[in-house]
Amino acid sequence: MADSPTDLIATVAADLGVDSVKAKEIVTAFERHVAVPLQENLQRLKGRDLAKRNPMIYTARGAKTVREWVDRYLEDRETSAIEGHVGTWQEEVARIVSEGFKPGSGVDLQLERAGVI
Repeated sequence: MADSPTDLIATVAADLGVDSVKAKEIVTAFERHVAVPLQENLQRLKGRDLAKRNPMIYTARGAKTVREWVDRYLEDRETSAIEGHVGTWQEEVARIVSEGFKPGSGVDLQLERAGVI
């Protein structure tokens, strides 16, 4: 486990076999595409959001206390949100590592090597 941003960048570089510049781009992309949006989602939550949910769903799934209900509600929201954020980040990692680009035409990643697309 990395103890500092520098350690994290070094770990990413070693694990992915990329240089430290690309590793730093990957770490920055994670912050931009995953960490910050999740933090913003949690900060926007209000108690009334929980009250809009049917507690019977969570009771049927085994929640016996309000704390368990809240924990499961947050897990549900986090799981739903993180799938999209992580997918976007993975596309960005592929772009960084391959030095490709996203052409915006529905194609996830495009590479150009020696004049061949």
